[in-house]
Amino acid sequence: MNDNMDIVSNMEALARKWHDGQFRKGPKHLPYIVHPKAVVQQLKEWGFSEELNPIVLAIGWGHDLFEDTDVTVSEVLEACGTLGDGVVSGIKWLTFNCSDWSKAQSKEQAKAMYIANVACNAPSEILAVKLADRICNIRDFAELHGKCSEKVRSYYWEAEPLFNNIKRLSEKLQRAVSQTLLDVKYSKVFPDPYELRDE
Repeated sequence: MNDNMDIVSNMEALARKWHDGQFRKGPKHLPYIVHPKAVVQQLKEWGFSEELNPIVLAIGWGHDLFEDTDVTVSEVLEACGTLGDGVVSGIKWLTFNCSDWSKAQSKEQAKAMYIANVACNAPSEILAVKLADRICNIRDFAELHGKCSEKVRSYYWEAEPLFNNIKRLSEKLQRAVSQTLLDVKYSKVFPDPYELRDE
């Protein structure tokens, strides 16, 4: 049986194994693992810890495994022991599969339905992981496409349902997420608000 503290390191090891050979988009050709690492770091900055929130951090490491690799549910369960069901459930919430949204008219609509479902219906801890995921991706998009570019703005607005539902988080977490979101919004997505007032 795994100690609760072990599931975070076990899921990190599983993510490193299955994302090995995958790379982030962009000229730097960074190994994909930098992304789940950044998501976990963001969650820790918001107050999640290995002692109190091992499932949340484990999901952070593994949030793209079912979507982007051939990892099996059994491997995740083995890595997480008695907490495995919670980790598997969390990763499934965060896994986008177009075929799951049969009523969608397009992939874009399916993605919108998926985001809205996480924003409105996922457990609050899963919403926090998705927010960390999207914020980290916005930072990467800004580096790849340029700050305040149309692609970055479109990617930001696509996630608006997530941002509009941070009220579902605890008050302390709301404050932390809101501050991060404001920092990212005005440094990566839109011009400085003072510049807007001068126009």
